[in-house]
Amino acid sequence: MVTHIVFFNVVENHEGMSKNQILSKIKSDLEALKGKVPVIRDITVGINAKADPNAWDLALYTKFDSFDDLDIYQKNPDHVAVAQFIGKVKTGRAVVDFE
Repeated sequence: MVTHIVFFNVVENHEGMSKNQILSKIKSDLEALKGKVPVIRDITVGINAKADPNAWDLALYTKFDSFDDLDIYQKNPDHVAVAQFIGKVKTGRAVVDFE
């Protein structure tokens, strides 16, 4: 089993969307991938709820059967579309992949 964890920080606003709206959209879009990308075994998305200067804005926690499945997920067109939006609004990203 492979665990893929990603943390994001995002901009304060984007195209009329507030930071909270941006985070809600990312959370919703990522969670919707569960029904679209069959290789996802589990997905949890959390928006930071506690003010802390060291905290990230959003965390993505996903599980896959293998690194090959993680690669399939990352190349899936539905994931790519979500990633493109995130790319426009992120100010920071950290990732850890482990077995």
